[in-house]
Amino acid sequence: MAVPAVLVSLCVVRQGERFMSVHEHDGWYLPAGRVDFGETFATGAVRETLEEAGIPVKLDGILRIQHTGSPSYHRLRVIYLASPTDNTPPKSVADHETIEAKWVTVQELRQRELRAREVFDIFSWTERGATVYPMQHVQGQDCATINHQKCECCLRAVVTLIVRNTATNLYLVVPEHQLPRGEMSESCNNVPGLANEILNSLNCGSGEVAVEPQLSFLALVHHPPAKRGEIAVVDFVLVSTVATAELRGEWVSAQQLRERLSASGHDHMRLVGDFVDGVLLPAPMTILTHEHAPYQ
Repeated sequence: MAVPAVLVSLCVVRQGERFMSVHEHDGWYLPAGRVDFGETFATGAVRETLEEAGIPVKLDGILRIQHTGSPSYHRLRVIYLASPTDNTPPKSVADHETIEAKWVTVQELRQRELRAREVFDIFSWTERGATVYPMQHVQGQDCATINHQKCECCLRAVVTLIVRNTATNLYLVVPEHQLPRGEMSESCNNVPGLANEILNSLNCGSGEVAVEPQLSFLALVHHPPAKRGEIAVVDFVLVSTVATAELRGEWVSAQQLRERLSASGHDHMRLVGDFVDGVLLPAPMTILTHEHAPYQ
């Protein structure tokens, strides 16, 4: 089910105790904006920072992924931590993007009129030592051509589960998709809820499978739309550890899982391989929140 959505990249640019803040027409904020058609979250974060703050940056990691869903609308934001790549001074001449940009400390930010309180909360949270997650937790590929129009599109949001039995160290595969998978709908439009729904639909024992306490986050895989009218797809890939074998499907070894996914040309073949090899370790589910969750 595809519903209207907004996809946004936010960039916390830090240099020692100072953060890059941009003066927009309705107050001070951080470099941020909607991703363009054909553009991934990472590319959008770098572009928005250059446009709004006037400085080139490199992305150092992910601070948070925020998904807010409803039956009729989705809002997905990725907050990156970044650092400047050179000594380019911040923007000092106003344009259609911003009025100016400045390096500020958290205390100096208190004296400014903010577009939203969250910029202060995000900078303070980062200064206190917010966890920085590897860039591999958000994946995607830019389209061959990026159309620099703000992306207003419809979104299909999917959850894919890598289910591992802790007692046997085997993995669950199912015939339909090889990995258990489900799509958000009007009745289920949040990630943990859909993960629970998927696993409980596979339960062939008695009662429900306890899922949420054993979930961890592997990656958000983003397939951007190339142009207006195309549908964006995001796939939340989670790892679920269970202590029961009473699930419909077949339990296979890590090597067999690789072979099954390879034979079927599964989208997440490489991602699953990185997980099984320990190259990409799952993050706690705290990496994923809704937009109004506190920064702590």
